[in-house]
Amino acid sequence: GGAFLLLAGLIATLLCARWYASLDPRLPVPKRVSERAGAEAWLQARKRSMAAVLVAASVLFAALLVATFTRPWPFPRAEPTLRAGADREVTGTGPPLPSGADVSFKENWPRFRGSSGMGIVEAGDWPRSWDAAAGRNILWKTPIPASGKSSPVIWGNRIFLTGGDEKTREVFCYERASGRLLWRRGVAPAAQASAGTDEEDQLEVFDETGYAAPTPVTDGRRVYAFFATADVAALSFEGEVVWSRNLGKPENMYGIATSPVVHEGRLVIQFDRGYSAEGGLSALLALDVNTGEEVWRAEREVPVSWSTAVLVRTEGGPELVTCANPWVIAYDPELGTELWRAEVLAGDVAASPVFANGVVFATNQSAQVAAIRAGGIGDVTTTHVAWTAEEGMSDASSPICDGRLFLQANSSGQVTCYGAEDGALVWEHQFDCSFWASPTLVGKLVYLPGENGTTYVFPLSDTFELLGTANVGEPVYATPAFADSRIYIRAENHLFCVGKR
Repeated sequence: GGAFLLLAGLIATLLCARWYASLDPRLPVPKRVSERAGAEAWLQARKRSMAAVLVAASVLFAALLVATFTRPWPFPRAEPTLRAGADREVTGTGPPLPSGADVSFKENWPRFRGSSGMGIVEAGDWPRSWDAAAGRNILWKTPIPASGKSSPVIWGNRIFLTGGDEKTREVFCYERASGRLLWRRGVAPAAQASAGTDEEDQLEVFDETGYAAPTPVTDGRRVYAFFATADVAALSFEGEVVWSRNLGKPENMYGIATSPVVHEGRLVIQFDRGYSAEGGLSALLALDVNTGEEVWRAEREVPVSWSTAVLVRTEGGPELVTCANPWVIAYDPELGTELWRAEVLAGDVAASPVFANGVVFATNQSAQVAAIRAGGIGDVTTTHVAWTAEEGMSDASSPICDGRLFLQANSSGQVTCYGAEDGALVWEHQFDCSFWASPTLVGKLVYLPGENGTTYVFPLSDTFELLGTANVGEPVYATPAFADSRIYIRAENHLFCVGKR
């Protein structure tokens, strides 16, 4: 309201000044001046002085107007009061919150499953077929010097991967244009200390996860890596270790697979441990990206999990959504305080949640698929679960959702598609391969990599129709990265860059 009053005042002042000038008023000349020669000169000088005053006043009004529109209101805006049991409204189709809320995160592939963490890519000139044996649409291929299941992340002209074994943990940096290995850096010292020297303290991991399953994350300044030994490290883009620390004994039968998330200068890690919730070992941690020091910790009443948290945007603010047996829990990413929870999961939880149209979708093979309306307060199990289903749940691969359809795959090769609004089974298809990597929705097409090295391309629609297949000739466990009309695939032994020639 004040801004419009200032604008009206400015316009009125200018109009009055113009009207006054059109009258050509004769200013009263002081007697001391009229008695001397030069009265006309005095009048002209007086008019110029008044004009200068009017101009200065106009500039002042304009400055106040600009300040009103561009500066934040000096008093805090009233926020809605949240009452126990009250709902917080959710923005309808509000986009997921990119880590750091910077446009650069959308132009790159900074974390597991892209900027949103949910495997969504805009339509473009993406290749639909490739063949490594024939060299078709393979722009380059480069060896990976150590084993790992982590997915590639991209920033600018750099691609980052991790690898390791029982003795070493490493980060690799490749040149994006050529695939040339720029540097490899070990972050083993803290890992050696955490592994212990007694035989009973030695960490054992399954082949399905290994020592480098968590996907690294980057904020454009550093890359942050997490390993099965609970070692976490920050490295510069030149490969120097900025800081490293160990979070404690993993207490994880398969090995750590959750990937870290960067948000507003904090590295957030879902560090779930132990074989029962009563152990009290699990926590959600936020570390300062500059020092590695703990900013906040939220204790979690859950056993070990392998799921990665996702950030979503609601009208009530950003929410960090996590999955573990038996809860889907949302937190305030700034403070680590719990917002809401729903008891819908069971068993070994590895798939990450997704978010669309104000609804969180969570799945796990030992439980069910559940659609939960976000924005609640407290335990929302009986009030916010829109629907559940029990066909084709995922065990490792994370799902995708475009707001209309929800799709998931599992290690037995089964793919199911549900209606996102009502949970009705739309179709299901059985593939002759296992799926460990997660699907990516590219425009309206699904790219689903199989363990056999074949990527299956089909539309996310009401009926299943296989449009094409593509193969790199090696097993694939990691989820590909998509950027600049190229697809970057980590296979068992090589990193591939796929693009139209």
